[in-house]
Amino acid sequence: MQRASPHHALAVDALVALLERGNEIYLTAQNLIEFWSVASRPI
Repeated sequence: MQRASPHHALAVDALVALLERGNEIYLTAQNLIEFWSVASRPI
């Protein structure tokens, strides 16, 4: 997660809005693999 990214606040706001509406958020294997790929990439 890149907190300095200009997209960070938008992503957090979207997740908060979904949760406040009663939606459930799930992480799947594909999401985790893609996150690891991006998060572990050298800057």
